Amino acid sequence: MKITAEQLYKILVTDYALVGQKGKISFTLKDITVEIETKDTIGNLIQEWLKAWMIAQSLEFGQPSHSQDFPDFLLDVNNPALLI
Repeated sequence: MKITAEQLYKILVTDYALVGQKGKISFTLKDITVEIETKDTIGNLIQEWLKAWMIAQSLEFGQPSHSQDFPDFLLDVNNPALLI
């Protein structure tokens, strides 16, 4: 299903009630688990979460060919002006 950036925002903020929710990031290697508190990893993790959420919702989107390119997601691959 195709949606606009405004529709995606409404779904996440109003319908899914994402604002104000708390999350926790942890990393486990062998028998040691640490809770991640640094802020530099959060953006990448939220980007991965958003991608998985859009797939679970059957939303159509594309991504740039290089991971460092702007924007993170294209909601309309035929019209790159509609970006998030």
